[in-house]
Amino acid sequence: MPLRLTDEALLATRKAFAKIAAENGIAPGKYTRKEATSVVRKMQESLVRHFENSITDFDRLTLHSILLHHYSSELFSSYINYGGYELSNEIDQSLQQKNKKKLIEAREENKQMQISLLYIIETNLFLTSNRGNKVPNTFDIENLVAFSHWLGILQSNSDMCFHTLSDTWFIILDDYRVNVELSEDYQAHLDAIKKRTYDSEIYAVRGDAEDKEHFEKVNQGFFLDTGIDFRVLESVLKQLMECSFPRDQVDFYEIEPNVIRINKDVAINDYKNYVIENVSTDMIQKAYNFLTILPEKLKTINNHQHKILPVWERKQRNYRFDVTPLLLVGDSYIFSPVMIKELHNRWVNGWLQFYPPYEIGLDNALNALWDWKERYEHLFSSDVRDAFREKNYVFAEADIDIRRWDRKGNHPTINILGDYDVIALDIERKKLFVLECKVLQPIGSIFEHSMEQIRFFEKEKYDEKFQRRIDYLKGNYRTFFGNLGYDIGNEEFNIRPYMVVNKVFDSYYKKINFSIVTFDELKEMM
Repeated sequence: MPLRLTDEALLATRKAFAKIAAENGIAPGKYTRKEATSVVRKMQESLVRHFENSITDFDRLTLHSILLHHYSSELFSSYINYGGYELSNEIDQSLQQKNKKKLIEAREENKQMQISLLYIIETNLFLTSNRGNKVPNTFDIENLVAFSHWLGILQSNSDMCFHTLSDTWFIILDDYRVNVELSEDYQAHLDAIKKRTYDSEIYAVRGDAEDKEHFEKVNQGFFLDTGIDFRVLESVLKQLMECSFPRDQVDFYEIEPNVIRINKDVAINDYKNYVIENVSTDMIQKAYNFLTILPEKLKTINNHQHKILPVWERKQRNYRFDVTPLLLVGDSYIFSPVMIKELHNRWVNGWLQFYPPYEIGLDNALNALWDWKERYEHLFSSDVRDAFREKNYVFAEADIDIRRWDRKGNHPTINILGDYDVIALDIERKKLFVLECKVLQPIGSIFEHSMEQIRFFEKEKYDEKFQRRIDYLKGNYRTFFGNLGYDIGNEEFNIRPYMVVNKVFDSYYKKINFSIVTFDELKEMM
């Protein structure tokens, strides 16, 4: 049976939260923005201390194995639900939306359960001393998950209140029970973004000869940073996720469903038989060490120790269980093949999406990666232009400095106006597309989301720069196209400005006068 939040466990958690809120002298009321963050932080350490004390009652290794089994089950379910979502595109239209809604809800439930379980796993691993020997039962696990779930809600909503302008409220009721509310408009916005994310394809790298050269440079940088050949690391991950050890020759066994324990030396020796190439034992050991968790480092960011698990951080937190999923116990490794598969996907797709699992200590690899990303920043506008050409638009060009294109028009210089990423004209249907193209990284947390919004809309002001270009072309498109020899008549054109991005993206807190769409969504409008 899948692990789920139960009413009984949630009720016990809410009571514990209420007690801690009262003990910390937090007055009943409705808090938002930085005041809400202050209230959360005031009670957070007490909540974490209570949570950690409850975990120390249990045998550390037994609890880890059980939690890892549940975590793996949630990962596997999420793969199944995602596959089901893609298949739902092939079913009858009348059932499609209903089926997709259910699958999105199921996959989001999987994600939330993974977050809660990972928090317990990391907390349990961090607590190495003064441990009890109690074996957790189902009720114990449900209580831990409920408490972890609410800790996660507090952390994420505290981040939203502190870093964003969302309408999020942290509420202490008169009986000191804790609640969190989002405005209906903001929740609807989040739900719409979520559905768009599931419906959109990622703008993928081409995998051509130039990409292979870029990947080789990333690999060289990774080796300089870590002393490990990334291809060896990837093949070690494949060895572990396939778990194809010959049972009659290798000392390994399943201690929980999808949780494996294998002798350390046996695993390394088996790798030598797994690959054709001759790889040194030292290199193999380095790769295994790279994947092995250091429990004492779990609360660190850039080697700075925090009082709570810094779950909000990706770039500078390389000591996380989801990126170092091997636990060394005596002379054996304990791991989940499904979790190893997820990490393999995150590394490989991370390079291809310019978003590695972490960034600290990878300076050389990142320099090569940003060079690779720059290639696609240039290619993206060309690909968008080519899509219009395939639709037979009479004018479809990329990277346009209109002053250079139209010498008669006396247009502003590129230093003042900037260039137009794509302009596409359909005279017959009276449509004029004005497009800005951006290649962005994925985001993995509310903190990253807020930093992206601040950088994009407040610091760089990409929206305002694009809006200036839109306004200028609206007032001058007849002159521009007339000077280029196009007869566009006297009828008004439907001017369609869009910012086109490689992923689902939107302005959450700043009003803008154009839509931000993915390449897939744009193709539907052509």
